[in-house]
Amino acid sequence: IAEKTMQQHETVLIRQHFAAAMIKIKSGFLRHQKSELLQLEQNLTFNQLLKPGNYLPNILDALVNSILAKKTIVIAYLKLNETRPESRTIEPVGIYFHHFYWYVMAYCHLRQDYRIFRLDRIQKITLLDKGFTRKHPPLAELRAKASLSNTTSITIAVQHQFAHFLFAEKQLYGFTNEKLEGDEVHMFFECNHHPVTFARWLLKFVDIARVIEPKAVQEEVIRILNAGIRNNGLVS
Repeated sequence: IAEKTMQQHETVLIRQHFAAAMIKIKSGFLRHQKSELLQLEQNLTFNQLLKPGNYLPNILDALVNSILAKKTIVIAYLKLNETRPESRTIEPVGIYFHHFYWYVMAYCHLRQDYRIFRLDRIQKITLLDKGFTRKHPPLAELRAKASLSNTTSITIAVQHQFAHFLFAEKQLYGFTNEKLEGDEVHMFFECNHHPVTFARWLLKFVDIARVIEPKAVQEEVIRILNAGIRNNGLVS
């Protein structure tokens, strides 16, 4: 974990010295230690530091120990819009950072499939002495499959003169490419967020952008707008 963290250090000289020190340390490892380290490196993706106040203090230790020892974990997980956490027994595969949040990819015993859990929604975590029930694919492979199976193709049209307003955030919603069509820029997305999340993001630009397809996202934007008008007493 220290190595993954130091790889993000802003000072090049410090990164280089730390990398050199790690090479020396690793050269003294036993064969099984090198194997464990390689496994861990393949299942950790660090490009942002955890903020301690948002996560359980022992959460990384528990997850890393689970991955290395191949031991199952029980978590109390609070799903979005729920008030009570539910218990899940999981087999962690890897940890990664994506769109401002930390996640663990794990095999869920309840769903009997791979699921993604956000670390800040884990209320309690317990490492069990029970071993994994199966051999798991690498984290990168599972993430690639999840990305392909959970994306929605969305096309929007934005007034050309205002298209730059979307520049800072469009990459977060699966932006792939764009083309100029008259006085509009057509933008194409492979969005791995829920379509409602995309619709709510687009509402910030509703005066300069519109959804071309799919119809479901068009309708969701209109539904949210109408609900907002009613909620704020703008219609009798």
